[in-house]
Amino acid sequence: MMSTCRPFTLILLSLLLSACSLFERQPEPATPQPAVVEVVPQEPAAAQPQAPEISSCEQPIVKEVIKYVEKACPSQQKSIVKKAKAAMVGEKQVIGRVEYVSINNNGIAIKSRIDTGAKTSSLNAQDLSEFERDGKKWVRFAVLNPKNDEEIYFEKRVVRFVRIKQQTGDLQRRPVIKMPVKLGDVTENIELTLTDRSDYLYQVLVGRNYLLDRFLVDVSQKYTAKK
Repeated sequence: MMSTCRPFTLILLSLLLSACSLFERQPEPATPQPAVVEVVPQEPAAAQPQAPEISSCEQPIVKEVIKYVEKACPSQQKSIVKKAKAAMVGEKQVIGRVEYVSINNNGIAIKSRIDTGAKTSSLNAQDLSEFERDGKKWVRFAVLNPKNDEEIYFEKRVVRFVRIKQQTGDLQRRPVIKMPVKLGDVTENIELTLTDRSDYLYQVLVGRNYLLDRFLVDVSQKYTAKK
């Protein structure tokens, strides 16, 4: 009996040993060690030279000042301009429709209208008044100086009185005097009617009593005679 059980016991023991070896504690896996990261301090980079900051300021406004220096020109020979002689037709001088005249030999140039339709010449008389001297009729009046508008007074004996028909149809009584009138190189003591011509452009109206046998009138011309 003992001999029979022995093999069985040995088999059982070997099975038990095998089972023990199976349930033998397995070794625990190794705990992973945390990775050590070594932080190497970086060296500061070398300072790079910075470009100068360019400001966006407005450009200054530069005003250019140009100076002109007048230089003396070398002396030049003065040109002599000869005034053309007045046109003549035979022995008569040709004048324009407007000319300068001077009265009473005072040398003051006054613009005058040349009117071949007027029989007698006329003069603008301001502040006109009549008076008697030695039993004769005289007049006192003023003529404006064109240069400064000053009044130049004259006293002249009345030659006669005339009646002039106005545009309105009325007759105006005017005194007539004698006074020297100069136009160009011609001076004549002629009759002048005195009236207020302040509303007219010209103070003197030169009529046929001055023009006849002395001048020819070209209405396309002005100021042809010398002052």
